[in-house]
Parts: sequence; C-alpha cells; structure tokens
Amino acid sequence: MPLAGNHEYEVDRLEIKNALARSFNRGLTNLLAQQYGLSSNIFDVTSSIEISAFFATRSWPSYEIYKPSGPNELGVIYRMLCRPKVPSLRQFEELTEHMYVQMPDDEKFIFKNVKTLSYEGQELAAVMGLFHVVADQFPSSSKLADLFKMPFYCHPAMMRSFTVQRLGELGFGDFVGSDKEYCSIEAAYDCSRNAKQYGGTYSPRLKYQGVIPEPLSYIPRFDHQKWRDARPDIAINGGLRAVFDINNDENFEKFFFVHDPSRAPNIKNLDEVWPPRHSDPLFEVLCGAVEAYFLEKKGVKYFDPMLVLDRGYSKK
Repeated sequence: MPLAGNHEYEVDRLEIKNALARSFNRGLTNLLAQQYGLSSNIFDVTSSIEISAFFATRSWPSYEIYKPSGPNELGVIYRMLCRPKVPSLRQFEELTEHMYVQMPDDEKFIFKNVKTLSYEGQELAAVMGLFHVVADQFPSSSKLADLFKMPFYCHPAMMRSFTVQRLGELGFGDFVGSDKEYCSIEAAYDCSRNAKQYGGTYSPRLKYQGVIPEPLSYIPRFDHQKWRDARPDIAINGGLRAVFDINNDENFEKFFFVHDPSRAPNIKNLDEVWPPRHSDPLFEVLCGAVEAYFLEKKGVKYFDPMLVLDRGYSKK
C-alpha cells in the first residue's frame, strides 16, 4: 500500500473497508483493498514473469529503472511453489474471513464471529490491557489465545472468476452489455489493475493476539477431521503479534539475478499497468465508495479519493 500512506485517514480506511465488506464480502474486499490501497494482511503475486521482472528492476514510487550501486549487485524474484485445490466462491469467502485457535492435539477451533478492535481500542488495550477492553463482551470469563488466519493463495484466474461471480451477484451486470461501455462483467474486469498485472494474492499464516471465552465447546465441522466450530463462536482480535518471513517458507523459491539497467523490462506507459480511474471499473467502484463515505459521514463534497486509495505510482 505504498502511496496510501497518509495516516490521518487510517480509521476512515478501516470504516470504508468494513462498509464494502458488508455488501461485497470481506474476503473479496480484501483482494481489492490490497491492490487499491485500503490495506490488508495479504500481498500481491503475479503469474507474469514480465510483470515480476518489471517490479524487481524498478524503484518505487516512480518506477524508474533501478540503478545498482555496483557492477554485481543482486536482485531477487520469488516463485511460489504451492498448488492448492481450487475452492468454490463460498469456500474462499469462508477461508478469508474466519480465524482459528490451534489446540495442543493439532485440532483447530474456528471462530466465525471475530471482532477486531478499532485503532482506538488497540491503543487503549496497549495501556490498560486487552482484558479490560473486552470485559463487556465476555461478562463471565475469558482467556488470552493466539489467533491464526487461514493461509490462502488466490491465483489470477481464481481471482478473476471469484470477482466476476460476486459482481454478477451484486447486480453489476446491469451496468454492462452491448449498449454499455463494457460488453460483459468479464470484459470490465479485464480492464482492471488486477487483470493488467496478471495479479493474484497470497495470505500467509499470521499470528494475532486474541481473547476467547474461557468455557469453550465445539460442534463437528463438516468435511474436516481436525477442524471444529467453536461454541460460543466469538473471539476478539487484539492485533498482529507475529509476521510472515518469506525467506523461511518452503513454498517460496528464490531466484537471484545481477542488476543490469540495459536489460530491465520496459513499460513506457505506466497506465498500462495501473489504468486510471476512468479506464478501470474496479478502481471506479472504490473511488465512488470513498467519495460516498466522506460525503455521508463527514459532509465533505468532492473529496479526493487519492488521499485514501493508491494510484499505483507517482511521477517525478
């Protein structure tokens, strides 16, 4: 999220993201949030070696060709080796939304109702303790626990399929057709930043500080021997506790190369990789959501959505 770094709007980003999630679904909202700057706990991948080589040989944020400090300076490109089964849209939405507690016998208790503390709540918890902040939500008793997000990989074709399907369910088909700017939802998606960068996403197994009920039971979870649905199914996510180290993950392989500016891949018009708002229907949807939020919640007319979202690059 490089260009969406104005911390003044962090709370607004969270609220806009939550509002989108209520209609678009939290899992797929995270996919868009990552690409367009609302922030998420996932990172971008691409199926294109040309796109990956472009990013590996350019300097952010203007993406001019990187100038090495010496003749043998190395760069690196990571390749993902994992090949997961392709879930249905509903399975993927579940995968990206739920968190779990791992038990000593390797059983996993899934919490379908995980509340994330606001930024103000996290600041209060840092001063007064997490138990104090969540006491009203667990009136009997509770305990600290490590919460984990299910890791997932959404390859580009899967991302296209899921987004198109969800847009169709939300009535986006009313805005496309033979007499409209885009002949189909698929055609509209193919003009987006995600499509232009052959983009997918990867979410590692992150660890969060959490609080769960002290008395905990479960019901069997369909189709998983070691997965259980927790009862009660509520947990509190108090914030990130441990991050992901790509260099020590067996699903990633490193390829080193010597920087040579004369051989760096060239994309003369960066709008080909980051289409402007008027050429990217998904970008347009998010810009509209930001403008509507600031008008409705803050009374601000003509708010510049680029103060919240990520244009992708900046010109010198």
